[in-house]
Amino acid sequence: ILPCKVGDIIYIITFGYNGKRVTPDNFADCWSYGMKEVEVTEDNLFIMCSHFRDGSAFFDREAAEARLKDLQGGKK
Repeated sequence: ILPCKVGDIIYIITFGYNGKRVTPDNFADCWSYGMKEVEVTEDNLFIMCSHFRDGSAFFDREAAEARLKDLQGGKK
């Protein structure tokens, strides 16, 4: 059974490079968590379902924001 279906709106926690200039002293600060809203389509259905499996997707925006805050160490 798939955790989501075509047409669902989900919130995905992302992690990646935030665009800062990387130096040996700030390497850890150049990566950050974010959140994006995604509509599940036929083309991305299985990828979006995999986000639920790894715990990075939520149906509820507030739950996603709470998880994002946890990942950011309570900041924001």
